[in-house]
Amino acid sequence: MRVLDISRDRATLIVLMLIAGAVYALLPFSVGILSAFVLCVLTAPLYDRLKRRIPGGLATTIIILLMLGLVVLPLTWLGLELTGQAQEVFHNAQTSPELAAYARVKIAGVDLGTRIGEGSGALIAWSSGKALDLASGLAGGLLQFAIACLCLAFLLPSRKDFWLRVKPLIPFSANHSDELLTHFKGVTLATVIGMSLVAGLQGAIIGALFYFVGLPNALFWGVAAAITSVIPVIGSTAVWLPATLFLFFRHQPIAAIVMAVGSGGVAGNITSFVSPLVFKRYAQLHPLITLLGVLCGLHLFGLLGLILGPLLLSYSIRVSQMYAQEYAIPTA
Repeated sequence: MRVLDISRDRATLIVLMLIAGAVYALLPFSVGILSAFVLCVLTAPLYDRLKRRIPGGLATTIIILLMLGLVVLPLTWLGLELTGQAQEVFHNAQTSPELAAYARVKIAGVDLGTRIGEGSGALIAWSSGKALDLASGLAGGLLQFAIACLCLAFLLPSRKDFWLRVKPLIPFSANHSDELLTHFKGVTLATVIGMSLVAGLQGAIIGALFYFVGLPNALFWGVAAAITSVIPVIGSTAVWLPATLFLFFRHQPIAAIVMAVGSGGVAGNITSFVSPLVFKRYAQLHPLITLLGVLCGLHLFGLLGLILGPLLLSYSIRVSQMYAQEYAIPTA
């Protein structure tokens, strides 16, 4: 029998080639496109409420502007504050009497001052490189977010029609297809609500500790702690540990202990209590899947992978379970 002798086989090959070409062309924008579906789940209830009172187009515009304001304005403020804080830290380090005292010390004939100067130069060079990488990543993230908002503007008004068109293409029963949609909504809500609660609580606690021990710019460092708290392994330690060491070297051991215990002991363990409760409430998802999803998501998608990673991993597991239920060969 000749290959592709049937018209349906040739048509199938052409369709698969076209789909592969479309996926390849859209791959650079995949993060923004996937994020649009996440934003659609989060903003659909608000859109439906607004649409009851105002035209749909105006409701969509309000939501897009709200999304831009919630993301672009805080990131702009944080970037400006971070630049100012970095300049202040370097200035204080150069004029610090403690470092000046250490610079005059010699250990085993080694001029500590020279070593400190070399280390400071290397630190400045490393920090400059990381700042450029951060700026580049931030620009890419903003571009993907802009694509997500653009897709959201078309997806929100037609999401129900979109689902009716996609549902027949899903190779599962109607009940399982609807369950996939419910699972998608549950995991999305659980991920966003869980991370928001953890970030808000950790940021509030660490910011209050900064204010209590007398460190400057408590609001900024609280926001920084909230943002870093969602990053696996590192977390808010990137904020409170340097502050603890700074207090210790300034001969403030009580304040350093308060900062370490309050941040590492109290704020650091919030995730262990909040995340399981939220994921059990909305998605019945094990915390280990969330952790692995975040790690994979950060590697593949950057910061937006904090949400996309757990979503894709949990979705893959659920699809595998549905396949086993519908297509597995029964055992004797």
